[in-house]
Amino acid sequence: MGGRAFLGLALLLALALRLPHLTESLWYDELFATDRFLGTGLGLAKTLLTDIHPPVYPLLMHAWDRVFGDSELSVRLPSLLAGLGSLPLLLAIGRATVGEHTARLATLLLAASPVHAWYSQEARHYSLVVLFFLAAILAFLRLCEAGERSARSDRRWLLLLAVGLFGAAFTHYYMAAMAPVIAVLAWWLGARRRRAITAIAACLVLAFAAFLAAKGTLSSVPTGMSYLRGFGPAEAWHLVTGWLVTCNAFAPRLAGGFAPPGLAALLELFAAGLLVAGVVVSLRPPAQRCRVLALLLLALVLPVSLFTLNLLGFERTYIERSALPCLPLVLLLLAAGLGRLGPRAGHVMLVVLMATAWLGNTLNREHWTIYKVNPDWRGAAAALGARLDAGDSPASLYSLYNSPTALSYYDPRLQESKFFEPNEQRMARLRDRLASGMASVLGEDSGLADALLAEVDT
Repeated sequence: MGGRAFLGLALLLALALRLPHLTESLWYDELFATDRFLGTGLGLAKTLLTDIHPPVYPLLMHAWDRVFGDSELSVRLPSLLAGLGSLPLLLAIGRATVGEHTARLATLLLAASPVHAWYSQEARHYSLVVLFFLAAILAFLRLCEAGERSARSDRRWLLLLAVGLFGAAFTHYYMAAMAPVIAVLAWWLGARRRRAITAIAACLVLAFAAFLAAKGTLSSVPTGMSYLRGFGPAEAWHLVTGWLVTCNAFAPRLAGGFAPPGLAALLELFAAGLLVAGVVVSLRPPAQRCRVLALLLLALVLPVSLFTLNLLGFERTYIERSALPCLPLVLLLLAAGLGRLGPRAGHVMLVVLMATAWLGNTLNREHWTIYKVNPDWRGAAAALGARLDAGDSPASLYSLYNSPTALSYYDPRLQESKFFEPNEQRMARLRDRLASGMASVLGEDSGLADALLAEVDT
C-alpha cells in the first residue's frame, strides 16, 4: 500500500474512533475553553492570570470562539484536529529514524490509542502540546539529515522548530525543558544551522523566564495542586507500561470484577518486554543509532523533569496526562518491538493490543480509566430547566460532584452558590488587581498601564 493511501486509512481509523464521544456534554475543565471564561477581554485576562497553564491554549480558544462559537463540537474541534495532525508527524518521524514498517505500526497504534483518542475529544490543551512536540522533533530531525539542503528549506524547518518549541513550552510548563536538550543534541549530531537552533533555544529560555517573572508579579506561578502527586519509579513504570499502552484499563482498582487477577501485571510485563526489544532493535543499525538515541533522550525529558521536581521537594506536580507528549515516542518503540516478532506475528499482536486496550476502556469507561468521565450535565440542566419552565420555584440543590459549573453553561439560570456574587463585582476586583500589578511593573506614572487596562476593558 502506498504511503498516502496508508496515511488516509490511518486518519479514517483515528477519526472513526474519536467521533462517537465528541458531542458529549462538557465537564468542568472544558468550560475554560468556552465563552463563560474567555468571552470578554477581562475574562481572558482573568484566565491568563489564574489558570495553572501557560497562555497559548486560552488565546487560541478565545480567537476560535469568536469565529466558530463555543458549542460542544466547536470547542473540541481544535483538539480533534491537533490529534489527527499528530499522525502524519509521527509517521514522518518514524520513517526518519526506525524505518517505514515500524513507522506505520506506530501510526496505527497512535490512531487506535484510547489515551490519544480521549484527549483528541476533550476541549483542553493536551493533544495540542503533543502536536507541537512532534512538530519540533520532526523539524529537528530534518535539520540533522546528511547532505546539503537549500537555505530556503532550512529556514522552513527552523521556523517549524521554533513554532514547535515555543508552542509546546507555552502550552504546558514542563515542555520548556525540551529547548536546552534540543540545543545540546544539535551540536552532538552536527545539525545544519546548529547555531540558529541554539539561538532559538536560548530565546525560548529567556522568553519563558520573562513570562514566569511577569506571571509571578501579576498573579502567581503554580508549584503544585492538591489533585497531583509526586513522580517516582513506580509511577514511571505504570505510566510507560500501563497508562500509555492500555490506559490502565485492567488495573485492579478499576477492573470492576471482569478482569482476571494479575492481568494488568501481565500486560505491563508484556509491554515492558516489547519496549526493551524495540530499543534494542532500533539501536542495532549503526546508520540510525544516533537519531534513535536522540529520540530516547527527548522521550526522557518529561520523566526526568518530573523526577527532578520531586527531588526538589515539589511533590504535587504529576498526573498521567502531564506526560502525554511521551505517548508517540513510546508507541514508536513499542512498534519496533512488535516488528521484532516478525511481519505476521507483529501484525497479529498489533491487532490484539489495540483491541485489548479498547475492550478494557469500553468495559471500564465508568471507572475513569483516563482521568474523569463526563457526567451528563446537558441532561441534568435540561431536566432542571424544564422544572423552572413549568413554574417550580427555584431551589437550592446539593451535588456530590464538587464542580457542577457546567450546568450554567447549558442554562444560565442554574448557578452555583459560590458564584452568587454579581459577576461585575468579581471583575472589578480583578481589574484592581491588574492595575496594581501593572503599576508595580511599569511604574505609577506610566501611561502604558492605563492604555493596557483600557484595551482589556473593551
